[in-house]
Amino acid sequence: MYESLKKFIRSNTLIAVYSDRNNYESFAVGYVYRLCDDKVIILNVGVHGEFDGYSVYYVNDIYRIEKDSKYLEKIKKLKNWDISDVFGIDNEDDCFKAVLVTALKTSTIIVIDCCDSGFEVRGYVKEVSDTIVRLMQITEYGEQDGETAIRVDDIHRIMIADVECTEIDRLHQLKYLKD
Repeated sequence: MYESLKKFIRSNTLIAVYSDRNNYESFAVGYVYRLCDDKVIILNVGVHGEFDGYSVYYVNDIYRIEKDSKYLEKIKKLKNWDISDVFGIDNEDDCFKAVLVTALKTSTIIVIDCCDSGFEVRGYVKEVSDTIVRLMQITEYGEQDGETAIRVDDIHRIMIADVECTEIDRLHQLKYLKD
């Protein structure tokens, strides 16, 4: 899949990426933003054509890539923004580290999927090292829920600035401003 993904880097080709082997109808829609060795950063586009953050996957987890479908053509017609309208991802050699550093610098909520288990941790990055990432956990209601440390080697997937994270960040900011 690496070579297939490589063809789509910044080519302005909208693709559907299938990586959930437990749900063959589930896919992400977006553009290949960057390839880093065994990982890929996808700039996501939501169901209504809106910017939906970035996701980082292991290339080997992607089992299908689709382009030029009627669904993707619909999303392209609805899209009313350009890549220059959204923030970029830090330029690190490793895609996971690039997104983690970006989240730290921009105080953007991320979701980390650990160990391909479906277990997700959501929050603000407080510290990034080569081995550990430390997060201030945030609930779906925007409330702080303690801190956690995750081994970088156990990260399976990361999402940043998607619609859900943006909503939770707004709730957190509203709570913070109110208190």
